[in-house]
Amino acid sequence: MDNLNLEELFNQYKQSVYELADKLPQWNSEDKNRVLDSAISSLFEEAGEIAGIISKKRIRKDYWNAEEKQLYDYKEIRQKFIDETSDFLWVFVCSCHCLGYDSIPNLEHFNDVRKEYEESTTTNFNHILFDLICDITAFHIQASYADGFAIVSTLHDIAYTFGLFLAALEDKYDITFDVLIKYNLSKLNVRYDSTTGKRLDGKE
Repeated sequence: MDNLNLEELFNQYKQSVYELADKLPQWNSEDKNRVLDSAISSLFEEAGEIAGIISKKRIRKDYWNAEEKQLYDYKEIRQKFIDETSDFLWVFVCSCHCLGYDSIPNLEHFNDVRKEYEESTTTNFNHILFDLICDITAFHIQASYADGFAIVSTLHDIAYTFGLFLAALEDKYDITFDVLIKYNLSKLNVRYDSTTGKRLDGKE
């Protein structure tokens, strides 16, 4: 895996997500409402986990506007972002796959968004995450109307804003896309049985 380029790594990662998702009842159900609800609730859940890091580790502390890399618990915060952001990545790739939109999370798109972030002078790390939650809310609203075109549009919005967040994450915490992928793959390999999809850590 270390010798793969990023595109190959991402494609391998997506295939791993698809294989596991297809074994999990909430994601491969014939009841499409269940799949939609799984996508919406899971996206909110994982975005909320990231928001919790921002709240507890960036806003509540006495270094509200401090340089991140100078913080005494920088490594701890960085690891928490790796953990939770990789979970969001998994859920987003899974949601797109199970709803029939495999092409939405693509590396070319994320790279284009990264260029936009690098050229921006007003991008706020915290606010990007807040915007991502707004995009998920819009996805929830459009899904309730069962409007296929609008659902696709809001998934693209989520991909765009998440791409901005990934660029900000690399800028602030030196967390690259391949780090997230490799971390998530290693975590899932010990959490789930690759044959049955059942959890191995005793959790539901």
